[in-house]
Amino acid sequence: MRRYSMQVSLLFAPSHGRARGKVSNTPGRLTLLNMRLRETIAWAYHVQPSQISGPASLDTEWYDIIAKSASAAGQEQLRLMLQKLPTNRFKLILHNDTKERPAYVLSVPKGGSSKLHESAADGESGIDAGGAALIHLKKSDIGQLAQAVSGALRSPAADMTELKGLYDFTLDIAPYIDRIGGAGVDDSKLDIPDILSQAIRDQLGLKLEYRKTALEMLVVDHVERPSEN
Repeated sequence: MRRYSMQVSLLFAPSHGRARGKVSNTPGRLTLLNMRLRETIAWAYHVQPSQISGPASLDTEWYDIIAKSASAAGQEQLRLMLQKLPTNRFKLILHNDTKERPAYVLSVPKGGSSKLHESAADGESGIDAGGAALIHLKKSDIGQLAQAVSGALRSPAADMTELKGLYDFTLDIAPYIDRIGGAGVDDSKLDIPDILSQAIRDQLGLKLEYRKTALEMLVVDHVERPSEN
């Protein structure tokens, strides 16, 4: 089995003035900019922030984390190596739990197929929001799409598609908002779940529905404030 080692730089980041939660990675390098500890743990364990419960300190400070491995570690190896950061630097102790709760579920429609095409072998992986109505995903799996839309839905979203590939795609909900009244429409009048459901169906060939499902939870039992590099 190949072993990987990781060199990590951790700095406290400003809580305002910069977009939060930008993640990018290439073989052997991972960059998380202006991320709360909750999102850092979520990326490392491949779950959504809403699937993590614990003390308020998970949300009170932001960090820039740049991690490099001696070898060209892939995304899953980078996730495993990043799990050591909270344990070592934040003295993190957590345990797993499973709860059945309402959530948005992504699936492939019965008798249908997705409109997704797998990414090329090379290239950077990451998620970037091109404004409130646009989400770009590069070399990303459907779990990362679920995580991206869960923020807009303000609810957990689960991947039940059984699609295992990595994909490049853009989800653009601006045309659906324009049909209602354009950029000036009152946000309270927008049915975000319905808009996202239509966009995901039309552009990605996937189904989004709200129902009860079993969700993995991470429960943080202990965490401490680290010192920066």
